[in-house]
Amino acid sequence: MEPNFAENLIKGKIAETVFQEMFVSQGEFDILPIGYEYKTPEVAENLAMLKNKELIANLRHTPDFLMFSKDKRDAFLVEVKFRSHKDDEQILEMASKVHQNYGPSYLFLATHGNFYFESCKKIMEDKFIDVLPETWIPKPIQEKYLLILNKFIPR
Repeated sequence: MEPNFAENLIKGKIAETVFQEMFVSQGEFDILPIGYEYKTPEVAENLAMLKNKELIANLRHTPDFLMFSKDKRDAFLVEVKFRSHKDDEQILEMASKVHQNYGPSYLFLATHGNFYFESCKKIMEDKFIDVLPETWIPKPIQEKYLLILNKFIPR
């Protein structure tokens, strides 16, 4: 197990909670956790012991959330990540993996300075991720949740 595993796990959970609460607070979306750690915690705890490495890879790359519009006409697979800073090369790699495994999907990135949100396909085309548009979440709401993120994950 990597030395910072527990710390990184907690940071990831904080980013996931911030994402979920921020989008639900808008009243436009319902969020369903679908990542392997939500659906099969026993597997998540014991992945290192499994012999079937292909199964492990597939389970680990399941997007974290399925986000439904309130009218249920739109749905989005969303992978959530926390990084202390935005690294376009790393983001491109993450988006490529998610898109390769799950097709149309989105990446939400929480950093100390900003939130980013874009379809994996567009990230792959543009080679970077855009800031979370205000059409999804207004700037004052983003700022509120950025303060919360930074309170629980100090620089």
